[in-house]
Amino acid sequence: MKGGSSVWLAGLGFAILLLGTGCSTPETRAREKEVAFANLAPAQQALVLQGKIEEGLTPDAVYIAMGRPSRITEARLERRSLTRWIYGRTQTDYLPNYRFRSVLLPNGQIYLAPVYQPDAITTWIDTFAVIFEKGKVIGWEEL
Repeated sequence: MKGGSSVWLAGLGFAILLLGTGCSTPETRAREKEVAFANLAPAQQALVLQGKIEEGLTPDAVYIAMGRPSRITEARLERRSLTRWIYGRTQTDYLPNYRFRSVLLPNGQIYLAPVYQPDAITTWIDTFAVIFEKGKVIGWEEL
């Protein structure tokens, strides 16, 4: 192999390492959807690599820009079939909670010592939706 091939192989190895660790970026997704990315206009390629979208993009282009949605919903509105890709995140809140543990004192008495152990409550929060009609972005909204 010539020098260019070894650089390409090193880059491929690095990409595999990144994918194996679960790292997903617009660049790694563009390589994953190479044909779809190549079919975008140069301005659209630059846009999705920045993690941004615009009206008229295909689901593959939105995937490259934003990644896999957390869920997909279908709707009918005034005889139109719409698809929403919904993105979100988890949020963890901590509720204060004291529990008590028994402590045996040197004099033989039992003391109930308060121990602070907050309860973690994790919930899913929808944050953003991309709306498609006939396979093209027609809008988006913050939720």
